[in-house]
Amino acid sequence: MANLTKKANWNLSVFITSLSTEKPVEVTGQTHIGKLMLDLVEGLDISADWSDHGLWWPQRRQWLLKPRITLDTCGVQGDAKLHFTPIHKKVRVQLPDLQFVELSMDFSKKVFVAVQELCAELGIRHPEELSLMKPNNKLKKDARRSMKGKKKRHSGSGISPGSASPGSPAYSNFGPEGPFSTLENTNLNQSPLTPSQEALNTLCKPKSIQEKAYLNSGWLDSSRSLMEQEVQEFDTIYLRYKYYTFFDLNPKVDEIRINQLYEQAKWSILTEEVECTEEEMMSFAAIQFQVKILSASPQSNIPEDDDDIDAALSDLQLTLEGSSHSTTSPAKVNSLNTVPEIMDYLNLVNNCDVKHFLSADSDTTLTVYKSQEEAFGQPVQRMNLRGCEVTTDVNVSKDKYQIRMRLQDNEEIELACSTESQYAKWMAACRMASKGKTMADISYESEKAGIQAFLSMQHDKGDGTPLSPGQIHIQPEDFVGQRMLKKYKPKQIAARILESHTALHKASLVESKMMYIRQWQSLPEFGVSHFIVRFRSDKPKKEEILGIAFNRIMRIDASTREAIKTWRYSVMRAWNVNWETREMIVQCEDEMIAFNCVSADIKAVHEFIGGYIFLSMRKDVNQPPSDELFYKLTGGWV
Repeated sequence: MANLTKKANWNLSVFITSLSTEKPVEVTGQTHIGKLMLDLVEGLDISADWSDHGLWWPQRRQWLLKPRITLDTCGVQGDAKLHFTPIHKKVRVQLPDLQFVELSMDFSKKVFVAVQELCAELGIRHPEELSLMKPNNKLKKDARRSMKGKKKRHSGSGISPGSASPGSPAYSNFGPEGPFSTLENTNLNQSPLTPSQEALNTLCKPKSIQEKAYLNSGWLDSSRSLMEQEVQEFDTIYLRYKYYTFFDLNPKVDEIRINQLYEQAKWSILTEEVECTEEEMMSFAAIQFQVKILSASPQSNIPEDDDDIDAALSDLQLTLEGSSHSTTSPAKVNSLNTVPEIMDYLNLVNNCDVKHFLSADSDTTLTVYKSQEEAFGQPVQRMNLRGCEVTTDVNVSKDKYQIRMRLQDNEEIELACSTESQYAKWMAACRMASKGKTMADISYESEKAGIQAFLSMQHDKGDGTPLSPGQIHIQPEDFVGQRMLKKYKPKQIAARILESHTALHKASLVESKMMYIRQWQSLPEFGVSHFIVRFRSDKPKKEEILGIAFNRIMRIDASTREAIKTWRYSVMRAWNVNWETREMIVQCEDEMIAFNCVSADIKAVHEFIGGYIFLSMRKDVNQPPSDELFYKLTGGWV
């Protein structure tokens, strides 16, 4: 019996990464992980704090962290080579505003949890909307060629390259990688006025919808750890908003969150990842110019004293109750019996362009009548706008103000307004209704004001007052995309930005950023993540584009960029992955669709769909995300 016990003992080789030393430890198959680590540390005879260390199995890319699990249970045998290594390691994280920060992250926890811890350190609420991705080196090389010379062009501007807003870091070296900053000396609620050249080199400028699809190839698997996905210490990874549904965006408590979201929106416009019209591009440039002016002004960084106790209490109440409740400020509350409602004659474009009398009431419902006289009778049509997709078709110079809505049942409605004021109030009401909110909500007026300001910027004004030579000089390449730079001269672009900016001179820094975000959200291409796929039903299989949005997936024509077929999440009954064939299978009410992904791992597609469904279930502002539910919806298993 003693001989059998002796035969069961064997030496396990463990490499201690902190000491660059390999040490054998005598074990049996019944040795627990905790006992193995204890024997290893005691055998080193070195006084040190090993509490942050854990066992890593490189051959299987697996952490062995449960102390009561035996080696036999883990499958560890005599030929295994384990590493005893720190769990927390330094990484270089690029934030949405392109700043680099050096941080210590837990390499043993799943990415979904690691991002929660990272965002808590950064001061960003609702971390479930963000994730981590690896750099896309292929697209980055193409973009870098188009960015050559930009640093030289900046040298003649009023703001030198790398000059930052007050409180932003002075970069130092980070090994061979270049500039970095620690979190302590990084201003997260106000970004550098001009990013470093290295930061600009990380930008990708997709030239086609296929290249846009490859932008999504770098997302890390949220249900696996950094170490399991070959992220090494001192590697650079990107923190980005992954899901384009932003819960409870509150200027009072989300200054950092709003700034980082604004910056990601800005760079998506400048790189033309999200496309827009020339008028919209100039309006975005004007808002960005206002943000730049205020960011360069020290006065804009001094918080204003709020002496209005009633207003402060109202803000507190709104925060505690959450944005899902419809609340109004005391000044706007007339009576419990007062029902907010707008009524107007509008053209229904999809109904032979016939003018109808429309009513939008407090219940997110749009009601259509033939005329005002029949408004108290039987309506022609009644539509619930909750959860609908709202886009616009606006051309101020041609007096074109149209609102397009795709309802939950895929019915499309298009409203044509006759004036700016009419468009602003109806567009604001439709946006609120799509979020399940009413015109009684406190954010309705600010939504309407933002739309009006955005429209006013698209007018050609002859009364614009140019800035004095001592103020910020406009470098067009900082404010518009390549399409505009190729079409117009720098002086023409600068003049149009100044003209549009005259409507914004009173907007505060946070108001300007919120206005930018809202208008970004209203663009037709906003919030659609693309993938190249092959559908099983195609014979022969050909590469097509799959678009994933907050409420639907779409089969997209690559040439026209129009959706050929749409499947809403509300009609999906199951979605999972066949891991043997790497095929995504979606079971809908009346059909089954299956496809392979060419541009990314199929798990990334499944995680986008499950992630959006997970986010749609959020109700309470203060409730932390359920890790278990997220993994259940995004894991890919039946």
